[in-house]
Amino acid sequence: MRLWQRLVRKLCVVLLAAAVLASCGAPSGTVDPDTHNYSGEIRIGYAGPLTGDQAAVGIDLWHGAELAALHYNQRGGVLGRKVVIVPLDDEADGEVAVEVARQFVEEEHVEAVVGHYSSGATLPASEIYAQAGLVQVTTMASNPVISQQGLETFFRVCPIDSVQGPLDAEFAVNTLGARRISIVHIGGDTYSEGLRDEFSARARSLGAEIVGTHPYEDGVVDFSGIVDELKSEQPDLVFFSGYYPGGDILLRQMREAGLEAPFLSGDGSFEYGFLREAGRAAEGAYISSLFPDVLATSAMEPWVQEFRQQYRYQPGINSPAGYAAAVVILEGIEAAGTTDGYEVARAIRSLDIETPYGTLRYDENGDLIEQDIPMFVVEDGQFVEWGEE
Repeated sequence: MRLWQRLVRKLCVVLLAAAVLASCGAPSGTVDPDTHNYSGEIRIGYAGPLTGDQAAVGIDLWHGAELAALHYNQRGGVLGRKVVIVPLDDEADGEVAVEVARQFVEEEHVEAVVGHYSSGATLPASEIYAQAGLVQVTTMASNPVISQQGLETFFRVCPIDSVQGPLDAEFAVNTLGARRISIVHIGGDTYSEGLRDEFSARARSLGAEIVGTHPYEDGVVDFSGIVDELKSEQPDLVFFSGYYPGGDILLRQMREAGLEAPFLSGDGSFEYGFLREAGRAAEGAYISSLFPDVLATSAMEPWVQEFRQQYRYQPGINSPAGYAAAVVILEGIEAAGTTDGYEVARAIRSLDIETPYGTLRYDENGDLIEQDIPMFVVEDGQFVEWGEE
């Protein structure tokens, strides 16, 4: 992306963030959600990892969705009804996600779902929501297969890996000059292997050689065996398609072993925790993201302050994705004038929806019409968008 395009996009994000805060925030004269006489409730499920290795991002996304609900409730609710977020823990596991989806449909009787977080959880759960006619808006599940199932009520607020993977490969080969690439991925994981495949195909088409692929089990803390194999392959670049935590541990152990090959990761490492845990080893690492770093903009400062007041901690870098997913659902319900999932889905496809990430527009598959993958480099312990250093 050219510099002028990046600057225009950043300006648009800042202006839209301000617009979202004005429209969905808590202006003067709003109602008190604890005492206001709503006409009923709109129950929105939230599904994501609330325990386990990926709990930090799952909780961030949940709280983002809750903050959106609070903002709508301060305006009097949606269709006069109070928005209630019902969280369930899917442990980022496909089998658990199916159980969670059934619980939402059969026991919790929610009217839409924010989630799931991971592609491996979202894919098997999506069919259950579709059969029940529930709108589902995933926060960060980026595997393209999910939206290719022809599900009428499925949406996502993130780009897809058939966009991200090729862009990562083009950056690796064309920008960084990599010709010999090693890949580290989670074995059997829908997201990780999907991004690996998209990256590999494009890298090979550009003339690069994939000199090794190294699966690992999510949650491991000892990458020494993989690091030894990487050293023997002598790659120009190591591409990582797993989650945080994972890439931070791998990178730290690579540097401790003297392996100085450039490190490029997909969006799974775009977390403040990656910077914290990788420490000095993170310097110079390249990370692609599904979202711009809107929390670094001045327009989002009031949002960050309110998040901290509500939850007593600094929001995660992807917390606004939970907020955006809830906004998509609630704007759809308001436009449709009903919570009927099929009517809401039709309304969502007709709308320009303002979120902290900009204006979201959807195609017939529930994918974003405009998809942008920003690239970041770690400098002085911070994510800096590539080309804007």
